[in-house]
Amino acid sequence: MKYIRTNSLKRLFSLKRRSLEEGGANQHGVFEEDNNNDSFKIASVAERSQRPSWRSFSFEEIFVATNAFSSENLVGKGGYAEVYKGVLKDGEEIAVKRLTKACTDERKEKDFLTEIGTIGHVCHPNVLSLLGCCIDNGLYLIFEFSSRGSVASLLHDANLPPMDWKTRYKIAIGTARGLYYLHKVCKRRIIHRDIKSSNILLTADFEPQ
Repeated sequence: MKYIRTNSLKRLFSLKRRSLEEGGANQHGVFEEDNNNDSFKIASVAERSQRPSWRSFSFEEIFVATNAFSSENLVGKGGYAEVYKGVLKDGEEIAVKRLTKACTDERKEKDFLTEIGTIGHVCHPNVLSLLGCCIDNGLYLIFEFSSRGSVASLLHDANLPPMDWKTRYKIAIGTARGLYYLHKVCKRRIIHRDIKSSNILLTADFEPQ
């Protein structure tokens, strides 16, 4: 059963299909680190196209990937969404964010469109990438999966050894790169107002996102 209720969602996916048919790719700013003073240089800020790279997932894809949204795959839960770990058929690990609560369906769709509009056009190794979304049987956002969890979970888990300073430095530099991209380089400037250790996720090689 389709969940689409508003013209905004219909228009969004109509434009997305048209974009895929026309083709094209984005070029985003690339950061280079100066080893002498740790400053950041913008190698290129040209963006020939504003077409986002995310795609539309079917409900069957994410249903199978998350093992039918099994409680064992639940990795996070907030007031308005649940996040499940999933594995696609090609072995790629994903995080599926399912919007769960809102005062009205219209409000839920507005929040959904706002989040896509905010993060759907970013492309940087230190910013969590939106892989796609699904609007069948609910509203879902699909992201890359950050296998090491948040910085907070690693810093405060008594069962883990203390994080070495080299890794901490790498996380700090990567976080600064990501913020600089969002604030200064991204075509649609994004100001992150809630930077904290629990909101910084880490990849398998401790790259912050």
